[in-house]
Amino acid sequence: MPFPTLSQIRDVRWGSEHTWDIQFLNAPPLSAREDGNLDIFPATSVEIEYSADSLYTIEYPLGSFEIPKSQSFPNISITFIDDELGTIYLWFKDWLDQIYAEDGVATIGEEGVLREVFIFKLNSLKEILHTEKYVVYPIQRLSDKLSSNAKSKEFTVNLNVIGKVFYKD
Repeated sequence: MPFPTLSQIRDVRWGSEHTWDIQFLNAPPLSAREDGNLDIFPATSVEIEYSADSLYTIEYPLGSFEIPKSQSFPNISITFIDDELGTIYLWFKDWLDQIYAEDGVATIGEEGVLREVFIFKLNSLKEILHTEKYVVYPIQRLSDKLSSNAKSKEFTVNLNVIGKVFYKD
């Protein structure tokens, strides 16, 4: 069975937990998309991890407990289903190559390295239920796992958030 195209992947009627679209602004488009939505990627999983950076410790006669003092921006982990050509994977690889020079030194200040991302939570009819917008850059190298299993080709990218844009649906 041939691999589906990115347009066909986006048209799959996923279960209620698999309804995400990701849109990167100020980013180069994917040239392989046939549906005209060059910058919208279907995602099967989005995990936004919040953490407290530091804690206050409050001492009482019978014990102590900690409460959050400050919170950092979250890290975002997104899993994509890709086409046979690895179009989305290659798009992210080009982005990483733009960030990290051949000597491995990051160049975060360069133009185009930081990108705005919209994360759309959709219902089963592909209508937007909720939108969040962040300024991000990828924080880990990608790994392309090759397998002879008869399943979708997917990969996960981790993004570091340096800012959240408050957006009203």
